Amino acid sequence: MIRTILAGLAGGVVVFFWGALAHMVLPLGNMGLVEIDEPVQQVALQGLDAQLDHPGVYLLPMMSEAQWNDEAQAKAFGERTRELPFAFIVYEPKAGDMMARFGAHLGTQWVTDSLAGLLAAFMVSLVALGRFQRALLVAGFGLFASLVVALPQWNWYRFPTDFTLAVVITQTVGWLLGGLAIAGILRPKAG
Repeated sequence: MIRTILAGLAGGVVVFFWGALAHMVLPLGNMGLVEIDEPVQQVALQGLDAQLDHPGVYLLPMMSEAQWNDEAQAKAFGERTRELPFAFIVYEPKAGDMMARFGAHLGTQWVTDSLAGLLAAFMVSLVALGRFQRALLVAGFGLFASLVVALPQWNWYRFPTDFTLAVVITQTVGWLLGGLAIAGILRPKAG
C-alpha cells in the first residue's frame, strides 16, 4: 500500500511539472487563446459587469428550456441565431488579484494532480501488466478524460479545435509520463 501511495504521488508530481512545462514553455498552454487589446477588454468586461449580476457559465445566445420545448419558438430561435455570434462565458463579478491567487491555483493543481495520480496508481496496482503496459494504461486514463471532457466542450460549446487538441495532447502525454513514474515504482503484479 505504501508503494502505491508513493507511486501515485510521484505520478502526480510528474504530471504537475509536465503541466508547468506545457503551459509555460511549450505552445500548448496558449493554443486556441486569442489575445484582445486592453481597450477592447475593458469595454467587454464593463458590458458584462453591467448586465450579469452573479458568477456562472453563460451561453450566448441561449433560450429557456420551456422555449426549447415549444417547436415554434425553437425554430424562430434557430433562425434568429444564424447571423449572431456565439459566446461561452465563465463569469465571476470580482476576479480579485489574479497574480496574488497564482500560488493558490498552483497548490490546487498540485493537489488535484496528486489525487489523480493516487487513483491511477491504485487502478494500476490491480492489474497484472508489465511496467510499459501500466504506463500505457495510465496514458489511456489521460486520453479517456480528454475524450469525455474536452471533446464534448469542443462539440457542444464550440471550444476551438486547436485549444481542444492542446488539452488532449497535454493530458495524454502528461499521464504517459506520470504512468512511467507510477509503473517505475510499482512492481508488476504477477498474473
